Amino acid sequence: MIKKRIAALILIGALSLSCAWGEPQRFPAVMTCAAAEALTAREITIPEGVERIESQAFAGTGLERATLPESLEYIAPDAFDESVRFIVHAGSYAASWAPFERIDRVIGAEPEDWHEVLEWDIIVEDERQMAVITESKYPDDTESIILPDELDGVPVRRIGDAAFYDSGVKHIRFPSGLEQIGVQAFGSCEQLLEVRIPNSVTEIGSGAFSGCSSLSKIVLPAGLEDVHVPVFINCEALTDVTMSVGFQTGWQVFENCPNVKVIHYLAGNTGKLPYQVAESSVFLEHQSKRSLKTLDFGEGITEICSNALYYSRFEYESDGFILTTIHFPSTLKTIGDHAFYGLTHLTDVTLPDGLVTLDHEAFARCSSLIPPEIPDSVINLGDNIFDGCKTPEPPEDPGPSSDD
Repeated sequence: MIKKRIAALILIGALSLSCAWGEPQRFPAVMTCAAAEALTAREITIPEGVERIESQAFAGTGLERATLPESLEYIAPDAFDESVRFIVHAGSYAASWAPFERIDRVIGAEPEDWHEVLEWDIIVEDERQMAVITESKYPDDTESIILPDELDGVPVRRIGDAAFYDSGVKHIRFPSGLEQIGVQAFGSCEQLLEVRIPNSVTEIGSGAFSGCSSLSKIVLPAGLEDVHVPVFINCEALTDVTMSVGFQTGWQVFENCPNVKVIHYLAGNTGKLPYQVAESSVFLEHQSKRSLKTLDFGEGITEICSNALYYSRFEYESDGFILTTIHFPSTLKTIGDHAFYGLTHLTDVTLPDGLVTLDHEAFARCSSLIPPEIPDSVINLGDNIFDGCKTPEPPEDPGPSSDD
């Protein structure tokens, strides 16, 4: 049973909360932590009449999706965990409160007939029936699009080649069961601002997001680990990339994306940042590695392998990284030998409690780095960990005291 802590959930009258699993739950008019009820649901519908959802109301409950009523007048910023997705009503307070990328459906905003805005085919492949979106008919000034999970009762598994090419869309929510994004599917969508690709996607076609000149942030699914075509070519505004530690790419995947500043790594299938990752990822693009300043390793990552970002693959220092900051997760256990060797601009590193192995010359020749404190948890300590790093300046002599 998943205990659901409902903090100050204020209801008008005694109402039922319908759940995806189990019987509907009934609540008193005012619900606080002290009177919390136990629910057994991952998906809930909060009934009409609820006006406020207060701080931490559904935090830490394991809730995955919530349908929010039109009657809501206030939702605390931390009422739900960041992973929760929402169904909202068009024009409601909840619709303006919920981040677009977390909205699965807007009731009242969907077309009466999807044929008004989309063309699609129903095909059978590998003995599975699927819908393939082949063309967008949305007006050019449509800024936000939430694509349906099903068309004609069939799951949408694929967005076809050039389906949204040169569209004016700024925000898009993909079908939850999407598996493939076709060649040039969103090519030249110059107004597109952010892309969050669902975890179900396993294949992205060449140029799928090429020429998206306003695209600043992309989130690639944790399970996507093999792309060898130029997907994000000429995305000059791209600054923030989230991808799996196992994400393997060819040279041109991020070609002419000169302004990438932050990479967030997800644990993926292995939890390990592989050997010489710099040989096969966003780092390969010359302009990107000159702009890249921050690496953020997410929770669940346990190992950074040997030589992961070893600078010697570059012939000249001017071609190397200008990384200044690396964030490590609490789950990290191992940093391999030479993992960050020679990152001469690196200045900001804190080693996490729980780290067990810090191997040979892991941060050697990081000439701008003042060696961070090594946690007591480290039991396997290599040689010359911080060889060639910056020597801390001695504390200033306060001089003679006034009593002398």
